[in-house]
Amino acid sequence: MKTIEQLIDDVKVHGHSKASIRPNIRALFEQYLVDGGFENEIHKHFSSSDIIGTGAKQINPRPTISGFRDALAVEVIAYILLYDAGMQSLEAIATGEMHEDNSAKSKTGFRLGHSLAWPEDLDLVIFAKASAEDSEPSLSISLSEWMEIIAVVTAEAWDVADVIDAIAEIEQDSAKVKGIREMADIGGVPESTSELLNKWSTTDLVREITDLIEGTDEDGTYGADDSVNVEPAETKTTAYPLPDEDKSRLIDLALSQAGLPPVAEMIGVINKLTDEVERRSSIPTVTDAGATATGDEELPSGKVTTALACDVFGLKGVKRKTFNFNVPVWEWDFDHPHVPSKDPNYQFQTEALMRVLYAIITNSRCYLHGHTGSGKTTLIEQVAAHLNYPFMRVNFDSEITRMDLIGRDVLTTSTDEHGNQSTVSSFVDGILPQMMSGPYIGCFDEMDFVRPDVSYVMQRVLEDKGLMITEDGGRIVAPHKMFRMFATGNTVGQGDEFGMYQGARPQSLAFLDRFTVWAHIDYMPKHQRKKLIEANCPSLDVADLDRISNYVDEHLQAFKDSKVMQPISPRGYVALGQAVQAFYTFFETDKKKAFDQAFETTILDRATVQDRVVLQGIGNRLFDTE
Repeated sequence: MKTIEQLIDDVKVHGHSKASIRPNIRALFEQYLVDGGFENEIHKHFSSSDIIGTGAKQINPRPTISGFRDALAVEVIAYILLYDAGMQSLEAIATGEMHEDNSAKSKTGFRLGHSLAWPEDLDLVIFAKASAEDSEPSLSISLSEWMEIIAVVTAEAWDVADVIDAIAEIEQDSAKVKGIREMADIGGVPESTSELLNKWSTTDLVREITDLIEGTDEDGTYGADDSVNVEPAETKTTAYPLPDEDKSRLIDLALSQAGLPPVAEMIGVINKLTDEVERRSSIPTVTDAGATATGDEELPSGKVTTALACDVFGLKGVKRKTFNFNVPVWEWDFDHPHVPSKDPNYQFQTEALMRVLYAIITNSRCYLHGHTGSGKTTLIEQVAAHLNYPFMRVNFDSEITRMDLIGRDVLTTSTDEHGNQSTVSSFVDGILPQMMSGPYIGCFDEMDFVRPDVSYVMQRVLEDKGLMITEDGGRIVAPHKMFRMFATGNTVGQGDEFGMYQGARPQSLAFLDRFTVWAHIDYMPKHQRKKLIEANCPSLDVADLDRISNYVDEHLQAFKDSKVMQPISPRGYVALGQAVQAFYTFFETDKKKAFDQAFETTILDRATVQDRVVLQGIGNRLFDTE
């Protein structure tokens, strides 16, 4: 690994960007903190700092080595490494004696860890940035080379749009950026080949692009704003090292006077118990699922406010600029029973999220379509959860009738004050007027399975003209001004074009024309899939994550190619990861058996005979844990 001086020279002399050296400089810093025994000092100084916490003008990094590392700008880390200034930085955090940061993105108003005793412009001092007159000209990368770079980066399933947005941050020639976008739109991105990977994949330029996409903040910090993002729990605990011989003798003397065992024995017990806690944390346990109210529930009063979409959905990097617009966010007097629970590990796909938010902002009718298990309904549900928006869902099938949607007359028996009984007919609203009358996101699942004659009931509602209930004397139900409608389907409403969705009906074009926003929801990209599995299965190592992710790739491709009829959804591959995690604790000495049992439990034993042969072949090739 390069030294800190060599990394700084990469920027000063060779013209590399700070983003390109950040992974290496962070690795050096982590080793510096471990070697210096900083863990307890970090916890102590963070605890006494006024800017660390969950308040409006505080940040909340974890009080650990990785938390400290991720919260600092790259120039602060470089200064610490150059001048062994780790304690100075921590003392500045504890006392608040740091240089001010008046930028709009700063929550605390300070440059974290940047002591007042240090030079104010560390960027200039360390990296000796050139003035505007002396700055280097635009990168000499041709249009065709940018296309090759896009092919290499998107080989890991990054969105092309995100890659081009990152390139726009690097390439100073706006005309060239425009050309890149136009070339990509007409299919000018070549297929990634081993030759292209060898040429570009290890270059600083590609690393800088992926850093920008992954969401490194402009000041070099990673995830410092914990008001938006939920950081995954640490999965590995560093074992406590033994002190040297001289210190051990002094400690043992003090411990013996207190009637305690030697320090070596105590540290051994602590490390052993720490390992056991980590092992047991991955064992599945029986949990008590809390009950929710049923029947008539009291609904809270609320008001709608606005917030930036990038903050609401925790987006970073180039995505923050794309989603720098306001979205409606609800505030309720108490928890609304119809607001879905937020999944902190959910991974939003950029283009799909943009279209859903556009439909909500403009009150447009949106139709999401895609293969089973691609996450159409979950996307709408999680958008509602993040916006604190009430959500109602109806699943269509061939038996859904007009009465289910509109409502029906029911007979009830009432008793007057004299004890006389009489039968009274009253109209009970169906799901559609219930949705419309409040600020709900209404989700009509499997819309392509509904009978066409029933779907015509919804046309007036889709036109935002209210609903006339002829069965109730022509009563008009006006839609709430914050009511929104979404539909999902495996097809685009013109019948089953894949031969996989028996029962999907061709819908009237007049009905489909009422939907003005359309979105194809594809399966989750590989990089997001790995993040999702890792967040839900924290004790899996990198090799296991790669095996599962590669298996899902091939399973999905086999499904798309009609080699198997069994799809695999995020629910399915998270279940596979959790099963592997659990079975490792059951078969501690036989890792292969544990993996095989998890695979059979979650995937193979639900497959048909034909599918099982194909999936077993994929598994045998990828799940070799020997």
